[in-house]
Amino acid sequence: MSLTNIATGFIRPHSIHPKIQVDVSGSRSKGCDLHLFVRTNDKIFFDPYELEDLWQPTGSTIGRPNEVVSWNLSPVSPDLERPVKYGFRSSNETDESAVENKLHVQLAWPSSDQLQHVIPAHARYQQPKESGYDEVRISTVDSSQTGLGADVDVRAVWSCSEESETPGSLIDRNVLDPDIRRHLSGSYLYNIDPTGHSANESTSASILLPAAIPSHQALVESITFCVVLGCFVWIMKVLFDVARQKSTTKPSERSKIKVD
Repeated sequence: MSLTNIATGFIRPHSIHPKIQVDVSGSRSKGCDLHLFVRTNDKIFFDPYELEDLWQPTGSTIGRPNEVVSWNLSPVSPDLERPVKYGFRSSNETDESAVENKLHVQLAWPSSDQLQHVIPAHARYQQPKESGYDEVRISTVDSSQTGLGADVDVRAVWSCSEESETPGSLIDRNVLDPDIRRHLSGSYLYNIDPTGHSANESTSASILLPAAIPSHQALVESITFCVVLGCFVWIMKVLFDVARQKSTTKPSERSKIKVD
């Protein structure tokens, strides 16, 4: 049975810039490194510029938080402004345009037997729904599990240089996702058991993101047209007033010059 457990959740209050809290508890063996792997579908993404400000680029130690050893993001430069394209990516998906965001973070284990780490994320413009919102779920999963079980999956692995009995159950390297395996250099890999949602009131297992309501489209288009038309009329009025003021001041200036 694993002596290390992982739980996660969205920090309250919720917003379109959700924060993911990861709680790891247990014991650590000498020569083992802790690795977190977060995968999301297209509803949620990570901003590389924000992560660089918080954690500094991999290889730089100046200004880096003590708990972050290194991190990697895929895709490296996601489109920060586009709306949702795909809600999920199935295991048999062959379309390369299907989107899945992957974040790897290597963390330094603290002197205590608990570690808490917060990962900032961003929500895309969701697909229109009559309910006016879209639910995004988060879960912790076994490291050997493939595919997304929820909108956001968090898994953790101990990468150890020597065999140990304390971290958890031994993992066969060959069953791991290649994107996870390439970040683990240890000879022995141990799974960190998922316990689901963090057992506290400050986090939740899901969030509701705002979405456009399709039945309101005609109303929104009408209001938008009226607003744009009103702005156009106002701009034309301002230009007309300015032109009229110039035309009225020119004769007076000419008469003043003649008098002088």
